[in-house]
Amino acid sequence: MGCKVKVNQHGFLALHLFWNKTRSWEGTGLRDTSENRKLVEAKAVLIGREIKKGIFDYLKWFPEGNRAEQFKPREEPPKTIGEYYRSWILRKTPPIVRPGLERDYRDHFRIYILPKCENTLIPELTPALLESFRGYLLQEYAARTPTGRLSLKSVKNIMDGSFRAMIRDARTVDYLIEKDPFEALLWPRKLPSKPDPFEEEERDAIIAYFRQKSFFYYSFVYTLFFTGMRPSEALGLYWSDVDLRRGEISILKSRYLGAESGTKTEGSERVIKLHPNVAGILKAIKPLHVAEDTPVFLNHEGEPINFHTWRSKTWYRALRAKEIRVRKPYTMRHTFISVGLTNGVKIKWLAEYCGTSVAMIEKHYGKYLGGDSEEQLSRLFGAESTTLSETLETDREHKQGQVVKTSKEGVWWAHLDSNQGPTGYEPVALTN
Repeated sequence: MGCKVKVNQHGFLALHLFWNKTRSWEGTGLRDTSENRKLVEAKAVLIGREIKKGIFDYLKWFPEGNRAEQFKPREEPPKTIGEYYRSWILRKTPPIVRPGLERDYRDHFRIYILPKCENTLIPELTPALLESFRGYLLQEYAARTPTGRLSLKSVKNIMDGSFRAMIRDARTVDYLIEKDPFEALLWPRKLPSKPDPFEEEERDAIIAYFRQKSFFYYSFVYTLFFTGMRPSEALGLYWSDVDLRRGEISILKSRYLGAESGTKTEGSERVIKLHPNVAGILKAIKPLHVAEDTPVFLNHEGEPINFHTWRSKTWYRALRAKEIRVRKPYTMRHTFISVGLTNGVKIKWLAEYCGTSVAMIEKHYGKYLGGDSEEQLSRLFGAESTTLSETLETDREHKQGQVVKTSKEGVWWAHLDSNQGPTGYEPVALTN
């Protein structure tokens, strides 16, 4: 055992150590000169003495040495939910997660989870404990806060969303737990929420309000109503994404809570053709001299629209003024899709245009697709009484007449090389 001075193949001095059945080569970064050799040999003597006395501290002499990781004290992994959360949340920041998701994580843990589970050991997080915590949120929590009782949906977002996301990483990333305790936690079946679009008359009234009372945001609302874009996609548009000569918009990103990110899904990235009236409105608001990275839709201060402020102070005011039942701005997208289906637009084209799937449209907007109930009932009751047969026949003839009439009038405004479209859907012309 001891420490010797050696010269490596590049002509630099090195220390060769051997202690406790461990060998190590440690470079010095010094050339093999007489002066450098004296310095290194003196260091080797001191190290050798410590090795012989059994008091050699590798990290004291070589804090960044070749075997430093081997001798550094290993940190104990966090064991409680509170300890793990404080390290976990540092990894859940943009662009790894959306800003809105980071906000939800922080709020859910700060307000609901940590006050009750801060000191709970992660291995002790059992389904029984989770059921108890759910009961606390649904019942006891209401008595301790002035905000009132939490809904089942809110509790599920807290537990099955934020809380479960952290425990999933504790299990699959940091290996602190083997089984997912949330798997055994059953939730009532969620009632599906259906889109609640505006009627065409309501849509036109809202557009008229912005044109007359809040013209600054008229182009923003008009574009959302007649492109079906998600609000976050419209807010993420730069003028470099808008090709007015070709009448197209490239939707490649989104903006939410003031932060830019990708679109909702990879399939949401798309290039859409604009109706001439939409292109005309965008042309009217485009500054004469504008940088490519300038957002298309700005607020009165010349900054990107703060969507939550705009929604509460501008959008809801417009609905109240027109006495229209309050719905979120996202309803403009629902309206675009539902009106398109009602007017016979092909589902595949509509899905691609809106950056979604045919399955999603069929699932959520099925009632706007129409159907052949009368025809199927006729087949089912074909052998019934003459009166029923005559009634069904009359209904079928009436339906066929409507189909013929619709086919003569045209199919919505999908034929973008023409300014003609079915009455009631084509956007009104832009005038000064």
